[in-house]
Formats: sequence, C-alpha cells, structure tokens
Amino acid sequence: MARTARPIPITAASCQRRRLNRRGSAPSTKAGVADRIDVRTGDALELLSEEKGQFDIIFCDIDKDDYPRALKLAAPRVRKGGLLVTDNTLWHGRVVAPAGSEDAEMATTRAIKEFNTALYGLSDFFTTLLPLRDGVSVALKH
Repeated sequence: MARTARPIPITAASCQRRRLNRRGSAPSTKAGVADRIDVRTGDALELLSEEKGQFDIIFCDIDKDDYPRALKLAAPRVRKGGLLVTDNTLWHGRVVAPAGSEDAEMATTRAIKEFNTALYGLSDFFTTLLPLRDGVSVALKH
C-alpha cells in the first residue's frame, strides 16, 4: 500500500509515544517509503476530533476504556478500502469470561466487549479478529 503514488495518511496514536516514534518511523525508512507515509502520534481521540480528512489506516491501541468512543470517531474517518486495526481485542481472554465473573465485570472488559460488538455490527466493515497475542481486530471498510 505504501508504494502507491500518493502519500498515505496513517494515524497511529499511543500513550507510549516514544516507543511508537522509534518503531513507527524505522520500518518505513528501511522500506524506502517514509516520504509516502504520514504518521501522526498523540492522543487518539483528540487527533480524530481535530483532523478532517479520511485515513487509509487507523491503528487503535489506546486506553481500553476509550475503545467504544474511539470507534465512533474512527469508523467514519476510514476511507472506503481502508483499514481499522485494533489491538488487545481478546483482552487476555476476559472478553469470553462467564457472565457475572470478576473478569467479565471489569469496566475495561465491558468496554472492549462493547467495542467488539459495535465493530462487528458496522455493516460497512468486514471484520475479523486474529488470535495473535492479545487479539487484533482487522476491519476493512467496503
């Protein structure tokens, strides 16, 4: 995707900004496409509220309690054919914990379950959850 003719706006937001900046820029530089990728770091909810354009890729790895709010801001901003990629959507298996259990009742678990349900409910996205590490949801907007 990064080798296309036009720049690709990639929004990457993380509380761990220093780690993201170190990791986010090096691979694109090595691949020779750094001039075609616009990586934006900062508070994800602020970025999505302030930026007005569409994005090819939005990577969500923010405070898990904010996932439902991030989805409401991010989904309309992904262009047709773009991706919404979200980390930690299995949440250590807690999202499938039996109802009433301590794990199921955690506010963070409830927020991630709400996010997962809402994401799968979006008719303009084809979504799959990859069981990599703590779960990665990949949603393609069609």
